[in-house]
Amino acid sequence: MSNLKYKKTGSELIKTPVFIIALIITFITAGYFIAKGGILTAILVFALPFVLLFLFEILKNPSIGIITLVVLSFIIPGLVRYITTEVGIGLSLDAIILLTYISVFLKGPQYSERWKWIKSDLFILSLIWLLYNILELANPLAMSKVVWFYAIRPVSLYLILVVPLIFMLGNTRKFMMLVLYTWAGFSILATIKAAVQLHIGLDPWELKWLADGAAETHMLFGKLRVFSYFSDAGQFGAAQAHIAVVGLILASVIKNPKGRLLFLIAGLGGIYGMMISGTRGAIAIPFIGAFTYVLLRKDIKMIIVVCVLTLGAYLFLNHTYIGNSNYTIYRMRTAFDKNDASFQVRLHNQQLFKDYLKDKPFGGGVGSVGHWRSRFTPGTFLANLPSDSWYVQIWAEQGIIGLILYLIMLLYILSKSFFIILFKLKHKELRIIMIALVAGLFGVFVTSYSNNTIGQIPTSILSYFSIVFLFDSEKLEFEYFALDKKNTNEIKES
Repeated sequence: MSNLKYKKTGSELIKTPVFIIALIITFITAGYFIAKGGILTAILVFALPFVLLFLFEILKNPSIGIITLVVLSFIIPGLVRYITTEVGIGLSLDAIILLTYISVFLKGPQYSERWKWIKSDLFILSLIWLLYNILELANPLAMSKVVWFYAIRPVSLYLILVVPLIFMLGNTRKFMMLVLYTWAGFSILATIKAAVQLHIGLDPWELKWLADGAAETHMLFGKLRVFSYFSDAGQFGAAQAHIAVVGLILASVIKNPKGRLLFLIAGLGGIYGMMISGTRGAIAIPFIGAFTYVLLRKDIKMIIVVCVLTLGAYLFLNHTYIGNSNYTIYRMRTAFDKNDASFQVRLHNQQLFKDYLKDKPFGGGVGSVGHWRSRFTPGTFLANLPSDSWYVQIWAEQGIIGLILYLIMLLYILSKSFFIILFKLKHKELRIIMIALVAGLFGVFVTSYSNNTIGQIPTSILSYFSIVFLFDSEKLEFEYFALDKKNTNEIKES
């Protein structure tokens, strides 16, 4: 017993000189960074070792990197209200993508069989679209080459970088369900955050964001358009409508009771979030999603029910004044009003775009209209003209040729997804999951006419995952049937 070394524990450790010195240094360091950059800066400094450890884990397991993309796509849009840096926070997505690719290459032979995606039609389409965007560098109307670097990322770069990673790392049932559960979980948190904004109030950083200019579009008639932790209310409303479609369909087919409940809450919360966001264009997503669902199910009775409900909703919103005292209902009703002032402004702006672009088939250059225009090309005609639409933005930046090329890609994605579901998939559960994904995706494509929905995170990242799962669903089906066989054998044995 006398040879055993005594170890200090609990309160005794606090009394040691080393601990006291370390504590003093910690407080001094924290005080310094708080004085220089505020409490958030201090938090970031102390979080750095944990961040580095996490990045090391990605190098060991690239699958962590790809799921991190989903998480960051939800977190980053809201962080810009709290953290101001010279380098855009969005570049953290680029860092994670790069690190994940490094991890994949380090694995070498382990992933050699997974590089077959390079021959896929989706990759070829993405490559063609990227090459066209690269050629836009030579557009003589482009006012800045620097803006191209920033603007190209959501337009085409993330598509061609993220899709291969999903093909390689996300082509299993387990991973797909992890993505869907993560999607539902963060959507529920977004709904809760929005409810807090509406019923309790905004925090100081959100109030400052409104005061700096966002109030123009987020305070209408004295009513707040909630935005949760998204970039704006429009993106929040569209994202909530998206999960409403996907979540409610998944809740009808997922066998796991906890999973079914999670998707049900996410779906119902999505409807609520869409309504309180005041985003009128988001209404298209549940309508399009419902029609897509019943058509692909090929259920005549369900088609009739959905048609009746849709007609009833249309007549209620467009041909009655019932509920106009409720701001949410009134706001949704204005989506069908052709004389609405906001709608008329959009039509006027589109006419201005049309007049400007009539002799410019390649547009005004990537980044000439989007988010970065005010920083790099202020004062130009396109910079001062809001597009209010993802497709109008593509048209203005890359011309009618670029718009046609982009729409062809989207139509191909939808048509192939429809074909796979209608004629290829036989497994009932997987088929319904794919219907949910394409129903949500179709709705997002349509609503992007009235907003930049598909060009912003998290919707863009979630759409890429949906597309790859759809295109790779025939491979997933083998796993589903194998699992069914295993479960059947286990039941027989028991």
